[in-house]
Amino acid sequence: MQTEPSSASHAWRLRHQPFGGQLISAAYAGEGRVCELLFASGRSLGPQAPVRGGVPVLFPQFNELGPLPKHGMVRTALWREEALRAEPAAGAGFSYALDVDQTFDQRWPHAARLTLNGYLDRHALELMLLVENVGHSVFDWTGGLHPYFSVADCLTATLSGLDGCGLSDRYDTGALREQSTPLSWTGEAFERLYAEAPPLTLNAGDHRLRLSCSGFDQWMIWNPGRELTRSIGDLGPEDWRRFVCVEPVMVARPCRLAPQEVFRGRFRIELLAN
Repeated sequence: MQTEPSSASHAWRLRHQPFGGQLISAAYAGEGRVCELLFASGRSLGPQAPVRGGVPVLFPQFNELGPLPKHGMVRTALWREEALRAEPAAGAGFSYALDVDQTFDQRWPHAARLTLNGYLDRHALELMLLVENVGHSVFDWTGGLHPYFSVADCLTATLSGLDGCGLSDRYDTGALREQSTPLSWTGEAFERLYAEAPPLTLNAGDHRLRLSCSGFDQWMIWNPGRELTRSIGDLGPEDWRRFVCVEPVMVARPCRLAPQEVFRGRFRIELLAN
């Protein structure tokens, strides 16, 4: 699927698909520059597998932190495309919805309705994930969004705004607080879950992004690095240099929803002037 933006956001082109309710590409072409904000692997495994890249949705379990499949079940489900309910001053966009109940996995005996909306304005893309408890039991969930941001070279990209934040590092259990200013990468596997979600600035080389969120309360920063990439079948050997994942998530503090309660998570991606 492709979004043809309105005049208010004429410079954007989006590609998205019902499988996984996944945004795959967000390209900006205007004011003398052309930028693809998202990475998508050319080795993705086919129409019945999630695309490695873009913006997968993670629900109701983050990563392997629980009994369910890694990152939950909705990345491999067929969502339905719906008419976008435009917000004030919003341009074109897209909307997908999915009903999740125990037919997905009996280890999660609840009922939820997920909606992913994408809104455009002149220099920004905003994603909103809605999670509504449409069943009769209270449930907790973890997850969020897993965007792969395109960078000219991971080795020269930087991420600012995390100074002093508490963290949990998969590969360095002794690291408890972010000291680097700004964050950068070396080619080693990198996976840090931050205790907070302040606004960030990603310098991607040929463009800069301002990243902010609400509802979601943590950032996960991930890049597989040189060695781990060799074991990931849908990445090329040098693809690790082409992206950085900056993920708005809820992990340490699961979101609890009573029947009829709704979670609203916003993620704003703003293209800054160079």
